[in-house]
Amino acid sequence: MSIKLLTLFLLLAALVLSCSRSPSLPETKLTLLVVDEQGNPIEGAKTGIAFEVLGGNNRKIINRNTLKDGLFAAANKSTGSTAFNVEKDGYYASRGGYHFDSNSNGKWLPWNPEVKVILRKIINPVPMYARSTQMSKMDIPVTNSTFAVGKYV
Repeated sequence: MSIKLLTLFLLLAALVLSCSRSPSLPETKLTLLVVDEQGNPIEGAKTGIAFEVLGGNNRKIINRNTLKDGLFAAANKSTGSTAFNVEKDGYYASRGGYHFDSNSNGKWLPWNPEVKVILRKIINPVPMYARSTQMSKMDIPVTNSTFAVGKYV
């Protein structure tokens, strides 16, 4: 009786261990080239790449500043979905993503694609305001009218 019980226990332990291991994800590498509107590389931009590791909000984020040539590369295992964010004082922030199509030999393809991110300089910023129109009597959009702050003109 004890041999059957021991065998059953070992089979149950093997089943639990095999289910608890997550599948190995393929390696992912992505390079960002951060440039201005004229195509000149931007050094020192705050850059981050998020690698989706299990779906949902499970991400591995790698943050660094761009180098003199405007490049930032990062690698991690992932599901093939990435997102990136680039910020630099004096420029509008930029966000985006890259989704890999297929994988082979433990790597997502294409391997290490270079994504160009163009940062636009802030020259004449215009303040923008938002207002909820649900509680007001104003309907948006209004045609053939100009607006002043809070009322029709």
